[in-house]
Amino acid sequence: MTEIREEGDISPGVGAGQSISMNDNQDADKSEEVQKASNELYGRLREAGIDVILDDRGLRPGVMFADWELIGVPHRVTIGDRGLKNGEVEYAHRGDLQNENVPVTEIADKLIAKIKVR
Repeated sequence: MTEIREEGDISPGVGAGQSISMNDNQDADKSEEVQKASNELYGRLREAGIDVILDDRGLRPGVMFADWELIGVPHRVTIGDRGLKNGEVEYAHRGDLQNENVPVTEIADKLIAKIKVR
């Protein structure tokens, strides 16, 4: 059953429910580290059969986040220079109230486990 929300629907199981939006937080044009981390995570998730959208439009993060909320994509990973300096990316699930920082080395496995369980 789809959860209807003002910010956009949350679709279960298939389609958008298995999708992940990856946002580069405006740093990809400036940072080779962000580009590398984004491309590596994208490739790993695609190899696992997960629908991944790499949003590298260079827009402000809030604009990109809102677009994916409206479409109903429940998983979001934000990759930026600041987080990478700490060895982390930001993960958000639309059903959770808090975003969490996840080690770069663990994010792919975390996402694969979350999506494959559904």
